[in-house]
Amino acid sequence: SLGLAGIDAAASVADGQDIVRLFGDLDLAALNDGNGVDVNKALPDIAFTLRDGTTGEIDFWEVIPGGAEVEKQFTLGEILAKINAVAPGKLHAEICEVDGDRLVVQDLTEGEVDFSLSAVNGSTALGHLGLDRAVENDDTIHGRRLLGGLKSVLLSSLGGGAGFGELGGILLTDRAGAIDTVDLAGAETLEEVVHRINQAAVSVTARVNQARNGIELLDTSGSEASPLIVADAADGLETATKLGIAVDDTVTTVNSGDMHLQVVARQTPLAGLNGGMGVALGTFTITDSFGRHATLDLRRDDIRTVGDVIKAVNQLNLDVVAELNPTGDGIRISDPSGGAGTLTIQEGSTTTARDLGLLREAVEVDVGGQPAQAIDGSMTRVIELDVNDSLDDLRTTIDALGVGVTATTFADGTSRPHRLALTSRQSGFQGSLVVDASNLNLDFQQTVRAQDAVLQYGGAAAGLGILASSPTNRFTDVLPGATLEIVQATGQAVNISVEPTHTDLVAAVKNMAESYNKFRGRFTELTAYNTNTNERALLTGDTAALRLGNELSRLLSGTFPGAGAHRTLAEVGLSLKSDGSLQFDEQRLRDALHANPEAVRQFFTESETGVSARFKGAIDRVATGEFSLLMQRAKTLGDHVARNEQRIEAMTKRLDVERERLLLQMYRMELAIGRMQTQLGAIENLQPIPPLVSARRND
Repeated sequence: SLGLAGIDAAASVADGQDIVRLFGDLDLAALNDGNGVDVNKALPDIAFTLRDGTTGEIDFWEVIPGGAEVEKQFTLGEILAKINAVAPGKLHAEICEVDGDRLVVQDLTEGEVDFSLSAVNGSTALGHLGLDRAVENDDTIHGRRLLGGLKSVLLSSLGGGAGFGELGGILLTDRAGAIDTVDLAGAETLEEVVHRINQAAVSVTARVNQARNGIELLDTSGSEASPLIVADAADGLETATKLGIAVDDTVTTVNSGDMHLQVVARQTPLAGLNGGMGVALGTFTITDSFGRHATLDLRRDDIRTVGDVIKAVNQLNLDVVAELNPTGDGIRISDPSGGAGTLTIQEGSTTTARDLGLLREAVEVDVGGQPAQAIDGSMTRVIELDVNDSLDDLRTTIDALGVGVTATTFADGTSRPHRLALTSRQSGFQGSLVVDASNLNLDFQQTVRAQDAVLQYGGAAAGLGILASSPTNRFTDVLPGATLEIVQATGQAVNISVEPTHTDLVAAVKNMAESYNKFRGRFTELTAYNTNTNERALLTGDTAALRLGNELSRLLSGTFPGAGAHRTLAEVGLSLKSDGSLQFDEQRLRDALHANPEAVRQFFTESETGVSARFKGAIDRVATGEFSLLMQRAKTLGDHVARNEQRIEAMTKRLDVERERLLLQMYRMELAIGRMQTQLGAIENLQPIPPLVSARRND
C-alpha cells in the first residue's frame, strides 16, 4: 500500500512506487487539490467533434443530479462512464496508464475532420477535468495532471486557480558567479519546480517557504563576489517574474511570497468555509452605486455552495458582479457601473455577510481593464502594524479579527522571553493555519500539526479493517446509536461492548413529569378565582382553558387500552396527585423496565394507542388545525375584535362628520365676528359734522 514492496537496490536511497494515482472510485471533490469539478446545472458541459464528422454534447448534470443537495459521493468513474456512453466505440476516455495522474481521451474514428473537445454554455468542467489541451497525433488528448501529490500542489491551483500559464526557462546566478539555466517547461507541480531548480549547477537551493504559501531560494555558496540573480530566460515567457522569484541584488535569499493557492472554488460547500465552521444561513443586503438594493437569503434550498451564492447574487436586479476573487480564497462582489454612490453590504439578523468575508468597505480595483468598486471576501486576513505597536497590540488585533484563531502572549524566561502563540479554534485538518510573518521578521514554529483523528474499524492485522476519520476525538457514525471518544492511541485492537441502558428513558419520563407540573402550576394560577376578594385571573371561567385542563386530567388518570401489557401511567411510575400535578416514582419505572423493557417501550410508543400518540391527539384537538379548540377560540376572538374595529371605524366616521360640522360652524362664527368687528371699527371712525355757518357779505 505504501509502494515500498520490491525495493532491493545497492544504494542508501530508494524511491517507492507512485501511490498517488487516479482511480474509478475517487471522489470528484479530491481532484484539483481539493477544489473538485464544477458542472453546469442546466445545460451540457462539453461539445465534441470526431474525425468521422460525428458531433455531440456531454452533460454531466445527469451524473450529479441535485448537486450539493444530494448526499452522495460522485466519482471519477462515473464521469468516465458518461463520456464513454455518448458515442460508444467512437469516443473513449480512461485514466492514463503511464502515470495515473491524468485522463486520456481518444477519437477511435477515421476521417478528415479535426477531433476536438470544447467547453460550452460557460461550463468549466472541461478545464477542471484537465482536458482543455491540444490534440496529439490527430486522435488523442492527454489531459492535465489532476492530483498534486503527497507533498505538493498543482501549479494550476496557484495564482488563485488561474495558474501561471506556460512556463519556460529561468537564469540562475549564485553569489559566487556560477550561472545555469533551469528549464521549467512542462512542470505541473510546485515540487517539480523546486526539484528542477535544485538540480541546477549552481549553489542555490529551492524549498517551500516558512509560511508554506510559496517558494524560497537560498544562496549556499558563502561568497559575495556576485549578486544573486534570478532572471527570465530569453524565451519571452517571463517565468521567474510569474513565479515571483526574479531578483538581482546582493542578498542571499529570495522569497516568492504568497502564490495564492486556490482554497475556495464554486463547488466549495458553504459548510466547509471558515475552517469547517461554515456560514450562518441568513440574509444580507447589497446596495449598488446607484442606490438600488436587494436582499439575498441563504436559507433557500438551492443555495448550498459558493457557486450557488455567486449565481444568486448575479440574478439580483443590481449593477453588481459576483465571482471568485483573483486570489482564490473567497467571493468578490464588484460594481463597474460607475454610479455616484458607494457599493455597500449590510448584515441581516445573523452573521452571514461576515462569515463570507463580505462585511467590508468597498475599494477601487481594476476589473477587466475598467475601474470598479469591489468588496473582496478573501478568507486571508492581512494585518498592518504601526512601528510603535507591541506584541500585545498584535495579539489584540488578531483576536479582534474573529476568524477562529486565538492569540496568546507569554514569557518563556529566556533572554528574549516574549512569545506569541496562535491556536486554531477548529479542530482537525480543517483547522490548519497558514501564517506569513516574513514582513515582520517573526519566525513561527508549528508545535501541533492539524490532523484528523483516525480509527481503524475491524481486524487488527495489517490490511484489514476500515479507517474512519473525525476532526475531533469523537466518532458518532461508526457504531449506530453510539458515540466513541478516543482518549489515547493504541497499537492494539480494543473490544467495545454495547449494552442497553435505561438512563435516557428514565430521564425523559422524569423531564415529562417536571414539565407537566410547571405547566399545571401556571395553568392553576391563570384560572384561579379569589373568593375573598372576588378577583378573577386572566383565564378564570374560560371555556377553552377549562376544557384543556379536563382533557389532560382525564388522559393522565385514565387507561390506555391497546398499548400492550401496561394500561395506566401509574404502572410505569407516573401518578396523578390530588392537586392535579404528576408524581414520578423512578424505582417503579426501573422495575417495569427490568421486568419487560419492550412492554414499556410499546406503552409509550404504540403508534395509535400509546402514551405519546394519545397526548399528541389531545394536544392536536386543543391547539392544532383549523377546527381545534384554540383555533376556534382565536377565530371567535378575532371576529369579536373585527366587529369592535368596525364599530370604532363607524364611530370615527361619525366623529369626523361632527368635527367638520363644528369646524364649519366655528368658521361661520368667526366670519360673523369679523364682520361685526369691521362695522364697529367703522362706527368708531365716524367724526361729528361741524355746524354750517352762513357768511354775510357787507356790501
